[in-house]
Amino acid sequence: MKYHYPACYRRFRCIGEACEDTCCRGWQIGIDNASYQAYRNVPGTFGGRLKKEIDHKNRVFRLHGRRCAFLDDTGLCDIYRELGRDMLCRTCRTYPRHVEDYGDLQEVMLSLSCPEAARLILGDGENGIFLEMERQGKAEPLKNRDFLDLLLDIRQTMECILKNRSTGWNERLAMVLAFAHDVQRRLPVAAHGGREEIPVLMTRYLASDAHIRFAKRLSRYRNRKKEQLIRLAALVREAASLEPVVEGWRRNQERLCHQLYHKPDMETAAVYRREFDREASELEPEWENLVLYFIHTFVLGAVYDGDVYGKVKMALFSYLVIRENCLGASLHGGGMTKEILVNAAYCYSREAENSDANLEMLDTYFSHNRLFCLDSMLVALLGGEEG
Repeated sequence: MKYHYPACYRRFRCIGEACEDTCCRGWQIGIDNASYQAYRNVPGTFGGRLKKEIDHKNRVFRLHGRRCAFLDDTGLCDIYRELGRDMLCRTCRTYPRHVEDYGDLQEVMLSLSCPEAARLILGDGENGIFLEMERQGKAEPLKNRDFLDLLLDIRQTMECILKNRSTGWNERLAMVLAFAHDVQRRLPVAAHGGREEIPVLMTRYLASDAHIRFAKRLSRYRNRKKEQLIRLAALVREAASLEPVVEGWRRNQERLCHQLYHKPDMETAAVYRREFDREASELEPEWENLVLYFIHTFVLGAVYDGDVYGKVKMALFSYLVIRENCLGASLHGGGMTKEILVNAAYCYSREAENSDANLEMLDTYFSHNRLFCLDSMLVALLGGEEG
């Protein structure tokens, strides 16, 4: 078995009651079968409490308000305290660590939805580098393992584009989107013997003069500030329509729309966006790590549905919604800070990544909604820049 994991993975330590937003609040925690059977056999008073505070039909812990029934007033877990770590259910033992399974390759990652993990991911000095190790183990390789190998090369190309700081940040994002679009158009040809098509495309995007050629291609998307605001407002409204997971999520996104797109006039909006862009540029490594996280998380999933382009649109939609939330928070907090980015990132991740229903909803958007077409996404990324 081959394992990939980010360089920052082993540095994670749960900070327990010191966490500003515990993972034991805000959602129901599913119980795996082995833990469920063990809980049913716990004797005594605490065993009675376990049986009472489990929703046996859905196999989840009950919530008191929005808190897990076993979260005490100090932020600690009563199951851990009474029965020990080994009696925690699988989710509670492993979160925020999670595994993406690709047959004989597994990618072990941290979830951005944990505040402490978010700080590690965004502050990763290794810039999203993945390490590799091999262990004994049996797994059925994917039937389309050749496609997985191609996706690994495609993802690495995206990483190289994102990390090329000789090119402007928004231009790099636009190039990754355009690359995914061009890859998607060539996948049917590659599947029928034209295997050289995509490697040739990679070479073109990684050429030393690629940004010069793409600057001309992308120039028509710049200096479209009003249209950019319309596009960004539509993206935030789509985020607001997600099934609520984070308390107040929908209300906060609707308030953000009013604050950023309806209340100010164009001149005022341009002024505070320029100031925000200046402050946000000081966090360039953190923004890079954010997008790299989403690229790492989503792109290999195309091995199951063939939709590379959709996975990259998901990554950039996530980035743009988080960035708009940071802009709104910075107007209230006296400027952009790393903690604002951490907060916006983990809240969005909880809302989108920790809900299968929301991921499926977004996947449908990216496939069928013209809001996410190439031109629209490029305007959202580049429209505020001077032509």
